[in-house]
Amino acid sequence: PIFGASDYLYYPAVEGLRQGQGIIDLVITYLIVALYGGMPGLGLFSAFFIIIGLGIYSTMRRIADKKDERYLLGQALLASLIGILFIIFTVSNISIIPYVYWCVAGLGQAYWLMVLQSSQSGAFIPSGAGLPTPTPSTVDAQAREVPGRMAGMPGS
Repeated sequence: PIFGASDYLYYPAVEGLRQGQGIIDLVITYLIVALYGGMPGLGLFSAFFIIIGLGIYSTMRRIADKKDERYLLGQALLASLIGILFIIFTVSNISIIPYVYWCVAGLGQAYWLMVLQSSQSGAFIPSGAGLPTPTPSTVDAQAREVPGRMAGMPGS
């Protein structure tokens, strides 16, 4: 049916997919969503990720400096989201997989809002603001303070 069915595994048409172990193993997440929620469900599922991806992309385009950490974060999130959307073509919603793609989508939405709010208020704090920047001289001084310990190495 066009609106899906929660008992799709019991339909005669799906019985042809039954394997030798007696299970019906559907491994395409989009197919599972379409069978359960129909075309409206698949449309909403896909639209959610498309909107998040477009939001990340449009937000990245607003950042002039391509070496800005916000731009690089957007690249990483967009690449992760695209990779996940490709991967769920080959896996089903088992184990931790749904948690991963919903969390990455949530991070994408948070990124989108973070950059928009910081650009509107002008209150974005650049990385390392207020923190001392290590220089070779300070690193050498720290190494001399504690004999036998390498600077910057925890527990050494």
